[in-house]
Amino acid sequence: MLDAHPQVQCGEETRVIPDVLFLVRRWRLKGQEHKRQLEAGVTDDIIDDSMRTFIWNVLNRHTGDSLTEPSLLCAKDPFTLLHAKYVSSLFPSSRYILMIRDGRAVAASLVQKKIRIPTLNGTYESALRFWDKTMRTMTQQCALVGQKCMQVRYEDLVLSPMEVLKDILQFLRLPWSPRVLRHQEVLSEGKIHISKMEPSSNQVNKAMYQSSLDSWKKTTPYSFQRLAPRIAPLLGKLGYE
Repeated sequence: MLDAHPQVQCGEETRVIPDVLFLVRRWRLKGQEHKRQLEAGVTDDIIDDSMRTFIWNVLNRHTGDSLTEPSLLCAKDPFTLLHAKYVSSLFPSSRYILMIRDGRAVAASLVQKKIRIPTLNGTYESALRFWDKTMRTMTQQCALVGQKCMQVRYEDLVLSPMEVLKDILQFLRLPWSPRVLRHQEVLSEGKIHISKMEPSSNQVNKAMYQSSLDSWKKTTPYSFQRLAPRIAPLLGKLGYE
C-alpha cells in the first residue's frame, strides 16, 4: 500500500538485507570471532560503513526505478526489525513500522502456505511459538529506537484503512495520497513491483478485505485455539483474547 504513494519506493522483499544483518549480529556475539576481525584490522567502523553502503545500494537499485520526486526508500523485509537498533545507528533518520497481527492468524498463514522457516515443523503450535519469540524481539527493538518506531495493528488497518494510513503517512512525514487506498489499481498499471515468489503476492493485487481477520478460526483445530494463550503469552499482552 505504501508503494502506491508517489514518493515511496519499496519493491519486493530483498531477502538479503536481514540475512546479512544476522551475520553481523552473529559476528559480534561471538567474542573470539570479533577479536579475530579486530586483530585483522576489520574494525566495527569498516563493517558499519560497508553495511550502510550495502543496504542503501540494495534498496535504491533492486526495483530498477528512479523516482523523479524526492522519495522514501522502503525495506519490506519484516525480519529487518529484529535489528532495528543497529540499523537505526547506520541510518539515524530512518523510521520503522512494526505491523502487529494476531499470532493465531499468522500461525495459520505460515502453516497453510507452507512457508519454510528452519525452526518450524509444520504444526500450528510451532508456528505460534515462532511468532511469540519473534514479536517479543521486534517489540523490544521497536522500544529501543523510541519515537522512530510506530506500532500498527493489522486489524485496525483492515477495518479503518484511511485513518490508519493517514497516521502512517504523518509518521513518515509524507503528504496524504489517495493512491494508497487503491493500491490494487496502481499495481495493475505496472507501477508497483511484486515478486511471484512472495507467498502474499496473490493477495496484494486485491483490495483490502475483512474476511482475513477471523479466517483462522475456521481453518485451525480447536485444540490449537484452546492452547494458544499458553503457547504464546504475548497474545494476551498485546490485547488478543
